[in-house]
Amino acid sequence: MFDRSHDHYMRQALAEAQKSAEADEVPVGALVVRAGLVIGRAHNQVELLKDPTAHAEMIAITQAAAAVGDWRLTETTLYVTKEPCPMCAGAIVLARIPTVVFGVPDPLRGGAVSVFTILNHPQLNHRPEVVQGVLEAECREMLQASSGSGVGRRRRVFRSRTEDGDPPLCAYQPGEQRQHHHQFGIAKIVLDHAVKQQPEHDEQPATAPRRPDADRSARTARPALRRPPTTPSKTV
Repeated sequence: MFDRSHDHYMRQALAEAQKSAEADEVPVGALVVRAGLVIGRAHNQVELLKDPTAHAEMIAITQAAAAVGDWRLTETTLYVTKEPCPMCAGAIVLARIPTVVFGVPDPLRGGAVSVFTILNHPQLNHRPEVVQGVLEAECREMLQASSGSGVGRRRRVFRSRTEDGDPPLCAYQPGEQRQHHHQFGIAKIVLDHAVKQQPEHDEQPATAPRRPDADRSARTARPALRRPPTTPSKTV
């Protein structure tokens, strides 16, 4: 039996996933909760930021670490609508998050329990508690509802096993038009493109710089040896 608070926070994660769907991103949302307060809230922004690491879990973890001022997110719970991928599962372990709650499993590339059991691997020094299946129907519907739009766009397929074993396809297509929402205010991603100014061609120095070994060779040069003049020998 699930804790009712899990449903409450998972619905907030679903609201984040809806923002991803509206921006033609993979519809996944995530929350980090500590002592009843949401300290991290994000959705997928991979297509917007052109960043393969901009998953909802990664951004939410970054926000939470900035909120508490520590990379160790002890006494927190991560809520995510879809099972974390291997990258996000590794970040969860490194952040020492004690509890992970997700909605729908990912039997293709799940990094928690479905394919890669990173969160329960015996060789790792941290193994969080995993709660799965919270609002699973709503989370799956969110993924399936994003399919069928944007004909001709790049398609990605999410497969989930049903009770009778048939793997229904759920395709979601990131599109051209993308919107970014900053709703939490703790951490904000800013893309700065620094342009280094190159010196003009006419700003060359008047004289070419001397080689550093030039003065040394001048100081250490040995004078050429001169032979004493020879006098003709007298014959007796």
